[in-house]
Formats: sequence, structure tokens, C-alpha cells
Amino acid sequence: MKRSIAALSVLAIAGSATAQSSVTLFGVVDASVSHYTVKSNVVPGSPATTPPPSQSQTVLGNSGYNSSRVGFRGSEDLGGGLAAGFWLEGSLANDVGNVGFFQRRSTLSLTGGLGELRLGRDNVPTFWNDVIFDPMGAVGVGASLLYQVAQNLSVVNAGLMPGAGPSLSAPYVGTGLNGGLSGNTDNYTRASNSIGYFLPSGLGGFYGQVMYALPEGVKTSNAPNPNPSVRARYTGGRFGYASNGLDIALAYAESVQTDTAALKDTIKTLNLGASYDFGPVKLFGEFSRLKDDQRVSTTSPQAGPIYRAYQDSYRGAMIGATVPVGPGLIRASYGQVRSTNVAGTLLSPPAASLGELSSKATKVALSYVHNLSKRTALYTTVARIKVDDGQNNPSVMGASVNLKTYSYLQGNSRWAPSMSTGFDVGIRHAF
Repeated sequence: MKRSIAALSVLAIAGSATAQSSVTLFGVVDASVSHYTVKSNVVPGSPATTPPPSQSQTVLGNSGYNSSRVGFRGSEDLGGGLAAGFWLEGSLANDVGNVGFFQRRSTLSLTGGLGELRLGRDNVPTFWNDVIFDPMGAVGVGASLLYQVAQNLSVVNAGLMPGAGPSLSAPYVGTGLNGGLSGNTDNYTRASNSIGYFLPSGLGGFYGQVMYALPEGVKTSNAPNPNPSVRARYTGGRFGYASNGLDIALAYAESVQTDTAALKDTIKTLNLGASYDFGPVKLFGEFSRLKDDQRVSTTSPQAGPIYRAYQDSYRGAMIGATVPVGPGLIRASYGQVRSTNVAGTLLSPPAASLGELSSKATKVALSYVHNLSKRTALYTTVARIKVDDGQNNPSVMGASVNLKTYSYLQGNSRWAPSMSTGFDVGIRHAF
């Protein structure tokens, strides 16, 4: 149960607390026993002389049903319908006793009749569709494949930071999914240095938000790239309608990363999600499209200017449902993502392409949550991912790896994952 604690307001706010201000401590502690397995196939044409590997792992994890977290939030009534508020929320790795200080959300806001202005680190608009329209809430082994692929792509491209150099192989190194909090990713889940605006309530069911996250690059007049970015520049928005059991929203965003080596990487995200609550069953659905365009300009003494381009395209859909059963809830989802990868080296002129490759991944997940009370629940989730032609796109390959380790594909191109299974069994307590 969320509760206000007067004593914490003295510690959290410099100054005296008034009758119009409040501070709330809140959080979630989620612990699970989880098991993951991954099977692989030999890449066609590979000279592999040993059987493809099969991996498995059992862990005591966290965030199998809800993300473990701890936070403080507060507000002050300024009069005239205006209020100031803050929200400081960090991750909680209760399995090892680590707390991340406010990287989940750290915002200061001003709210009034015209809406809310929010400054700081916050969830990006396009991420909300992945969470709200996924029966699994984009958490645990059952998380939507749309979210897993996008998050994995984002984590990979986090290597394109200043100082990393013009590494053209960075987007092609598969990484394992570890339920990370995207603190170092390319703005897919959250964005730092952001300015956000939310429409006011009372618009007949319509809602929306826009966000811009500053890259905070230093402009240098004589640099090869005049505006290298510290982080990716994020621009996005989300608009929807919710009334009488129906909720539907469309979101779009662009995340642009540049560095001093004249590298520019742009990730474009478009997703449309909807849900309808019939009472006995609630249906969910989402369509998502992502495009990753990486371009590098270099100069060769022999060939002169060289322009390289790498492009990934992902299209996917997910359908799901939740069914209340007494004190419990059954959750189920099915998703599919198809990818196209185009890699090429373009000279000026001529042009030479390294070809177009494609792959497909499908995922099915089933879960049951048993509520012991309003705050405490037991849960179990099982999921399976099948990958076709996984060697053709590491972002899909990475999405098939639920192991809490680095991808076994790293540094080895002879095997490609074909099947991944996993389960979570745990308990969640909210306060």
C-alpha cells in the first residue's frame, strides 16, 4: 500500500513541509527462480566441425512480474490549479542487494489546467505502447518480442558512443537480454535530459505527450562533425483515446546518435497499440515498425571519400489476452517479428552492396498470477521463442537469448540460435 510519510518530507525536501505538500515512499520487491535454455543450428555453409552449442542457466532473479524498484514522489499545491511535483525512482536488484539511484525516473514537473511540463529522465512516448498493450507488461521471460528486439537493438547501438570509434561491426554483435534498465541504451526505454509535455485530463478520453531529449553535444567549429552527441537525441510523441473499455494509441519517435568520426545512427520507431476490456476477457494488440540506419563517412588515401551504410528494418505484431479467474489472472500472448538487413559499402562512385538478408522470430508466452492480497502475488510464466535464419540479423538473434550472460554468439559466426525457452516462478510485493 502506498503511504505518505511526513518524516521523509523533511529529508527529501530542503525546507519545511506545508499542509499543501506531501511525500510518498513507494516500491516493488519482486523475486523469482528463473531458468533459460537456448539451442542453436549450424549456419548454412559454415565449416563448423563441432556440434552447435546448447546453453542453459538457472538464476535467482528479480522483476519477473513487476520491475523491482524503490522511489519517492511528492507534490505541492501552489494555488490557482497549479502544482509542482517531483518523482525519483531507482531500480532495485533485490537478488544481490543493489540499488540504482533514480535512473528509472528522475523528474521535476509543473502541472496546471494546460497540462504538465516534465523535466529530467523519463519513459519515452514510444515505450508506453510496449508496456500498456503487452499482457506481460514488457517484463520477465514473457515480455513482448516487439519490445525485446527493439531493446536489444538499442543496447547494441549504445556502443556507438563518442570514443567508441567508427565500429561498423557494433550493430552486428548479438547481446544477451538481461532485463536491463536501459541506463546506457539509445533512448528506447527512457531518455535523459528530456523535456516532456502531457495534455491535460478532461479531454473526452483523448490523451497525449511529446518529448525532446537533448544530446548535449559540444559544438566545435573545426571538428569533422560539428556536433558530436553525448547521448542520442530523442524526439517523439504519443497520442491516444481511452473510454468505455477501449484504449488505442499511436506513437512515433526518432533517436539520432552522432560522434566525431562522422558516424550517424538513426533509429525510427512507429507503433500502434490497442486493448479492449470485455469484462470476462481483455484483449491486447500491437503493431510495431523499427528502422535502424547507420552511416559512416571516412576518407581513404587510395579510394578517396568512402560512405558506408547499414540498414535494418523490423516489422512485427503481437496479440494477447488476460482472463480474471477468481483471485488470479491468466495472461497469454503471441508475437512475431520479421527483419530485413541491408549492409553495403558505397564508394563515390561506384557502389557495391553486401546484400540483403532476412530473418523471422516468433514467441508464445503463458502466465498465471495468483493474488494473495492487493499488494502480494505469486506468479509463474513460461515462454518460447523460435528463430528462422537467425544468423541474418543479430538483433533478432539477441532477442532469442534469455540468458543473463553475454551472447554466446559473440566472436563466433558458425552457429545461430534456433530455439529459446524460459520460465519464471516468483513472488511480488508492492508497497
